[in-house]
Amino acid sequence: MSFLLRTMLINNWKNVAKSDAARKAGLKLTPGVTADKDLPYLDDGHPLHLLDIWYPQETTGLLPCVIDIHGGGWMYGDKNLNDLFCASLAAQGYAVVTMSYRLMPETDLRGMLQDVFASLHWLAKHGQEHHCDLSRVYLTGDSAGGHLCGLTTCVQLNPALQRVYGVHPADFDIKAIAINHGVCDLYSFGFMKGIPGWLIDREMHLLMFGSKRTKSEVFRSASFKDTARGLKLPPVMVIS
Repeated sequence: MSFLLRTMLINNWKNVAKSDAARKAGLKLTPGVTADKDLPYLDDGHPLHLLDIWYPQETTGLLPCVIDIHGGGWMYGDKNLNDLFCASLAAQGYAVVTMSYRLMPETDLRGMLQDVFASLHWLAKHGQEHHCDLSRVYLTGDSAGGHLCGLTTCVQLNPALQRVYGVHPADFDIKAIAINHGVCDLYSFGFMKGIPGWLIDREMHLLMFGSKRTKSEVFRSASFKDTARGLKLPPVMVIS
């Protein structure tokens, strides 16, 4: 049953990819912007360990920096998924960073967050070379990326969470975050046609947290309502 469910989940996101491609085909890139593309934030040759940085053409100095984390159910997408959105933000005077990260079933939630933090550490070292003002960094994400946006911010602020995820905080502050239609609660994921929600939950938990699932330390440190408790968060905008 697990193999069948996993195949159905993967096929669902393949169908989403087709609809996304059709939607993007009718849209145009915002003029007046450019991007430094396919910058490796880890030197391991992995095709998903790359990021892009968008900014207005003719930029010479530093710009406030927006970091965008794409969505896709933790199973689909890469840095190109939101390129039109990032270009639109860049046209308004921002340096916009968007990274790919490994997805399920190749990795689990811990691995995804480690990739996000690897991109932040790269940005701390090299961002100024690409017009990023690291004193003005803002984080956003949509859907699953909205979840990773909130989780990244909480982990950045909490040494205990850093130990759970095996990461070190970035050498800059996150000044504000925008969670765009984000998934904030990982306890339940809904249902697919003809499949009970509890089966979907079990399979997603297997993918995210491993065979121990709900006994995993990461499971208890994954939902925003758990990780945000007691933290002094930066300003948060929630779009829903």
